[in-house]
Amino acid sequence: MTFKNQYRLEIEGIIETINEYAIEHFIRSYTKQLRQLQLPNDLEMIQVIIDRLVHWYQEHIDDIEQSRFIANKKEHHISYELLIEFQEKLKSYVG
Repeated sequence: MTFKNQYRLEIEGIIETINEYAIEHFIRSYTKQLRQLQLPNDLEMIQVIIDRLVHWYQEHIDDIEQSRFIANKKEHHISYELLIEFQEKLKSYVG
């Protein structure tokens, strides 16, 4: 599967997982923008937003893991891992 197709396949699930937990307006704004952006046309914006979401997960994944109110912890780990994978692949993405 091409990276572009993998991205299209996974990004909606990542967005929904983040939005179930995030209360920060900036994070919710980033996911809203990410939903509208397209590869390869919006590559730079996608890279910036994914970098910011990875940073957000770095700061919150421990809280997510320890919370007794979050039932979908595995989905958060999958989303975090996919974002890290996308972050790496975007560094060399040429479309």
